[in-house]
Amino acid sequence: MIIKSILGVIPLAAALALGAGCSSPCSDACETFVGKTQSCGLGGPSGDAEIDACAETLQETYTDDACDTMSSSIESQSCESLRQSICGDPSTARHYNCN
Repeated sequence: MIIKSILGVIPLAAALALGAGCSSPCSDACETFVGKTQSCGLGGPSGDAEIDACAETLQETYTDDACDTMSSSIESQSCESLRQSICGDPSTARHYNCN
């Protein structure tokens, strides 16, 4: 579930560098996303199992550089921007505190 949320938050252009073989940068992107949703009061999926599943999914598609870009993009977003991205999509909104 985190993966759909991340991809909804990151501008597509930032995520288009395709490739494989991503390890820790992808995990970092997932951890950054979870940390940001928690600190912004959105709650949502968290924990090692969720982060591992998210990282595996990212690794299948994105390069290390793309994952680094995702982390930077997530970190630079305001809580309001993050909330709009997540809560604007009903398929992700139901997993977060969007009320």
